[in-house]
Amino acid sequence: MKKLISMIIVLVIIAGALTIGNCLGWGKGNGNGSGDGTGNGNGTGQETVAAVEDVSGSETEDKYNGAVYAITVAENDYFYDNNRMALEDIEKMLKESKGEKIVEIKEDKASIKAYNKLVELLEGLKVDYVEK
Repeated sequence: MKKLISMIIVLVIIAGALTIGNCLGWGKGNGNGSGDGTGNGNGTGQETVAAVEDVSGSETEDKYNGAVYAITVAENDYFYDNNRMALEDIEKMLKESKGEKIVEIKEDKASIKAYNKLVELLEGLKVDYVEK
């Protein structure tokens, strides 16, 4: 019985050490990402280059010379560039924008009604969108 309890205590200590180690950054990653830490993460309309791996395993580059708008739908509200916006303001912004544009829709506990209204607006304006 004492052996079983000792074994359980040792396993709990090992599991705790591993958990604490991962929280302190002792994980497998090396932290050498390619970003420079600038920017807010939203599209600015500047050229965007995406590296895509195709099924053959080789890497290709697709160039997109348009604006990318990251819009978040949170409950019944819309956010772009960390600012709450009305659907009418989003429509105005997209209509005034020249050239190609893509909207990245991010859902954060969105109501179905608010989400569908944004999708209907984008389809009505013939703006391409991706759901993240």
